[in-house]
Parts: sequence; C-alpha cells; structure tokens
Amino acid sequence: MGVYHFMGLGRSVGPVTAAVSYLAARYRRYDATDAEFFALSGEREQAGKRGDAQALVLFTTPEVRQAQKDGLCLDYVCNQLGQKVGPSHSNDPMPRALQTLLRADLAALAGGRREFDVYWCDVDRSDLGTTFERVARVLFAAKPPDKLGKEVWVNLTGGSNVVNMALQLATALSGAPARLYYLQADDIRLARPALPLVDLGSLRDRFWVELPIVYLAFDAAHRQVLETLQTLSGPVAETELLARLKQGSSFSEMDQQALRRELLVPLRGQQLVLWRDGHVQIGPRWNTFQRYYQVMAGFTSGAPETLQDLTRRKAGWFQVESISLR
Repeated sequence: MGVYHFMGLGRSVGPVTAAVSYLAARYRRYDATDAEFFALSGEREQAGKRGDAQALVLFTTPEVRQAQKDGLCLDYVCNQLGQKVGPSHSNDPMPRALQTLLRADLAALAGGRREFDVYWCDVDRSDLGTTFERVARVLFAAKPPDKLGKEVWVNLTGGSNVVNMALQLATALSGAPARLYYLQADDIRLARPALPLVDLGSLRDRFWVELPIVYLAFDAAHRQVLETLQTLSGPVAETELLARLKQGSSFSEMDQQALRRELLVPLRGQQLVLWRDGHVQIGPRWNTFQRYYQVMAGFTSGAPETLQDLTRRKAGWFQVESISLR
C-alpha cells in the first residue's frame, strides 16, 4: 500500500507540483539517503522499493476545482528540476495544469499503475469548522483507526491558512499522519524545485522542511473524565471523580494512583483540567477543543468509510479524477 499525499491547494500550482516532482526525483534516484527517506512508507513486511504514492488528496475551493474565473492558476513557470527558467503560463484551469505538470512524475510514483487517482475535497477558506470536519472525515477514510499498511503525508505549503490549520489540527488530534512537511521555495512561481538533483536530501537541501508532529494525548478514557467533570459543579475531590468513573466498567480496576498518572497528569499538561490540592475541575482549553474532539470521535465510532465511499456519499464536496499515465 502506498502513501496518501494530503495537500492544500490555492491558485499556485507549485505547492503540489513541486512536492510531487521532489518525491519522484528521489524515488527515481533511490540512493542510500532516498531509501532512508522512504523507509517508513508502505506495509511493514513489504519487500523491495518503498515510496509508491497511492493517491493525491487536494483540499481546495470549488472555484479552483471548477476552474472558475476567480480560481484560475496564478502565473507559473514550467521549469525542469534544478532549473529556474522555462515557459511561462497564466490563467490556466487548475485541473488541466496539474494533469499536464504531474503526469510524468506520477508515473514514476504509481508503482506501475496506468492510472492515478486525484481526490478533490472542497473547503471553505472562511469556515474552519466545516473545513476541519471534512479534513478529519477524509483522513479517517484514507487511514481508518487501527488499520495497518496505510500511510498519510501532509503538505502544509499550499492553500489558505484555514486549510492548513485544519490539516495540522487533525494531525495532532488523530495521530494518523506519518509525516508533516513544508516546502521552502525561493521563487513560488516555479512548478518544480530549482534545487539540483544531487542536492536533494543533502545538507544543502533547504527546500523540503520536515516538521515535527506533536500529538495530543487523548483517547476515550480522557474524554470520559472530562465529560464526567462537566456533569459536576465546581472542583471535585479525586476520590469522588474516581467513584463516578468506576460506575462504568472501563474504570473498574483503576485506583487513585493510576487515575493521577494515566489521566490527570496528561490532561493537566494540556490545560484540559485544573488539578490542585486533590481536587479537579474542567480546564480552560476544554471548551475550545471539545467541538473538534467530538468531530473526530464521530468518525471513529461507526463503520469505517473509504475514499471511494466519500465520492458516492458526499459527491457535492468530494470527487475523484483519474489521470491516465500512458
């Protein structure tokens, strides 16, 4: 199983095309540094070369996806890898421009497939709530909880701040993506990296910027503690909180030491609870994060979806396009 590449997309082609070009160049070369770069891709027992791309998932506006007048491409230069010059283009329809620019590089990453799927997810650049909900739903469709052999890499370069906030928040809350990165280009008009092939992956490579993924420690037990505290008024003693929790079978074997170590310490560290002198209450950050946690929980509680399921059930905002690689 290959990698699902999640990317925000505005009116600049570079954040998508340069990322795919970079990946394809390193996949074709595949020296020791490239093998290490792709080492965690694919299934655990997979033999041979790793790094195949399974699909692109683009988060953009309907105007860009539909090539409306105010969604056409900004000026871009169709350069080759390692160069800064090439034919200039402007006002191209984004889907057509991406097909032209990506075909050869996707062929290198497709693992021998003759077609490559690009998923388009419509987002609202002025509505974080809706955008986050769609990002989260698509993320769990690409990588259902507890499913092995699937990997998601997230590119935080393109699109609006709202899109990238949603991608980063979904990454932190779910822990599902395996890689978070940003592209640092000297000229944002370039369709491909100006960095020479020999420099990719070296100390001279300032183009690909790996970002740390900071996971928020949060699961069903943490949520139950917070929901129980919400039903109580004001600070409550640890002993009373534990007694309430023990009314459910999940906490029947928990003692006060385990409550403190496994639940209260991480929740206090995230300011989701206030805990002092043996008493606990809801913390200042819970109201902010509660709605996002509830969205994530909603997508993990039922039967898992796939990306193909979403193209049927949510065709109004999620669609698939197959690019021929012949």
